[in-house]
Amino acid sequence: MKIRRVLKSNRGSSLILYCLLLSALCGFSALAVDCGVIIIEKAKMQNCADSAVLAGAQELPDLNKTAEIIEEYVIKNGYTMDDFTITFENDNNVVRVKANKQVDLYFARILGIDSVNNSVEAGAERDLDRPGSVPACFDYALFSGSNTSPLTLNGGTNVEGNSHTNAMFTANGTNTITGVCEAITRLKVNGASNDIQNQLCPADFIPMPDFSDMIKNQALAGGTYFNSSTTLSGNHVSIDSPIYVNGNLTLSGTFSGKGCIVASGSITFNGNVDYNVASDSICIYSRDGNITINGGCNELYGIVYAPNGRIVFNGTNQIVHGRVIGNVVTLNGGTDIRSNPNDVISLPSGIESPARPKSNSKLVK
Repeated sequence: MKIRRVLKSNRGSSLILYCLLLSALCGFSALAVDCGVIIIEKAKMQNCADSAVLAGAQELPDLNKTAEIIEEYVIKNGYTMDDFTITFENDNNVVRVKANKQVDLYFARILGIDSVNNSVEAGAERDLDRPGSVPACFDYALFSGSNTSPLTLNGGTNVEGNSHTNAMFTANGTNTITGVCEAITRLKVNGASNDIQNQLCPADFIPMPDFSDMIKNQALAGGTYFNSSTTLSGNHVSIDSPIYVNGNLTLSGTFSGKGCIVASGSITFNGNVDYNVASDSICIYSRDGNITINGGCNELYGIVYAPNGRIVFNGTNQIVHGRVIGNVVTLNGGTDIRSNPNDVISLPSGIESPARPKSNSKLVK
């Protein structure tokens, strides 16, 4: 009778059910967490491979230099060349990398699966169909790309180099442009105190390129990536690798180096922002926002670039050793823009310049 009562009893059944459910829960946890780890790590490795071959292909057919650039990107992204192999094809005009790396798992260890192998492949070739020069807008010290908003100088502006607007140009007060002043619809110089000798109207329409994705990929692979608005400040901030900000960017302090900063939103310079070495060349690039430079006595080396927004200089004694290129440009107060061929060394790999001749490259299957 006692045995029959024990067999009919429900006591302990919940423990058995709990153990069965716990095993299922561990399995689902392994599937959710560990699959996420595998996917993230594979995407990271793919980004590294894509950026590495794009950068390296620009050096083809120099195989040693190509391999050196690829290794640099691989190491910056936290991998080693033990994970990557490099091969060359098509008379050394195509470079290809294959990567394999074990990814450690977490919950799946309960099921006896400690790791899995992730593998990716990427290839790039020299793009012989693309021109090997700087995009035309970077040939100008001062450039306004809007076809509706005029470029207006209201005195105190000195430009050492050429200027261009895709709309109307007007100069009031005392301004100087040492090179050619170009406009598409109308060119008007008011007053004898303006020194603008070489004038061209109508000129050709010139577009502005978007290379923000290139910088984003390079920043993810071997530079610095901010996933939200940020502030860069301090003395001697180095900009020697790509920086991408997914949001707005505020700058203050002194900067050095040769590189490019891209913000998806607006960029604001507060206070005195200086590049304190004459050999510096930094491209400050707002993808979709405006660039505002406040304060006085700013001295910038490089390119200020806002292809879809407005560039505004507020204050006096603003000096740009480089180029100011935006959809709309507003210069309030005294602004000197002094261009030279070395300005464009701040442009990213893949956009060529006379100072840094390279072939263009593109991904291949």
